[in-house]
Amino acid sequence: MQRVESIDFQSDQVNARHNDTHVDSPVSSQALELAKDQKDLEKPPQHADARVPNLPTGNASLHEAGVAERSGASLPGKESRSGAIIAHHTYIPWSTASPANIIGSPSNGKTPSLPHQVPMPALGPFPPNYVSFEPVPRLTKPDVMLFSCTFENHNCGMRNQKNIGRHFNPEKNGLQNRKGRYMVVHAENVGYNVSRLITPYLPGYPNATACLSISYIVYGEGADRLEIVAQDTVNRHLFRLDKDGPGWRHFASPMAAHQDVRFFIEAYTTSRAKGVIAIDNFQFGFGPC
Repeated sequence: MQRVESIDFQSDQVNARHNDTHVDSPVSSQALELAKDQKDLEKPPQHADARVPNLPTGNASLHEAGVAERSGASLPGKESRSGAIIAHHTYIPWSTASPANIIGSPSNGKTPSLPHQVPMPALGPFPPNYVSFEPVPRLTKPDVMLFSCTFENHNCGMRNQKNIGRHFNPEKNGLQNRKGRYMVVHAENVGYNVSRLITPYLPGYPNATACLSISYIVYGEGADRLEIVAQDTVNRHLFRLDKDGPGWRHFASPMAAHQDVRFFIEAYTTSRAKGVIAIDNFQFGFGPC
């Protein structure tokens, strides 16, 4: 048999509950404790049932694992926390006691036979050696194989670099008869400058090859070029797209994607003369171009 003593901690006082035990007044309780202390001095401890002064037993129940359930009783209108003290009535000599005697070791594969043993999980009460008998699964391919952004409804997590400013802005229907939305930098607004749009991190995996593609236009006296830089553990310059007439172009290039990567889309302008640098249909996907 086990006895469970339930302790409620609330407002710096201890509230005792027991379903069939009367709680004496503080004066009589102290007198009983003093008499008990005198008697205990005359004999050695007989078992491991260490009593806590002035803490009568409660009515908490136990799960099969030996963990006390929270008591349903509490003071109205206030929160309470319940702890449990599990006392075992089988005497364990201190000269022969060991963690396996008290807690129960799972290493021998036997069901605990003594009443003072509490079954423990398979790893036991002590830190395991973290030995795995099965190989850890390795990620072979990401869940998402293609990142594609047309800018029609949002910017797909892309943002302007904060310390440069909002140079890339969405526009729609007008640039060289382009339909739908795209991101554009106007040289008249930014002058001699570099504008940088940053993508979110996109997944990679070991030995992967990906294809990066983009539609673009670099046109006008104030526009100079468009550059794409990949960043994982280092910065890698992927390609440069120079001024190439008034029409939209499309460019695709293979690249290694062995780990997560993000991209810097950089627009270089040389003056406040008329000129535009715009992008659309940004795609990053695994496989050949």
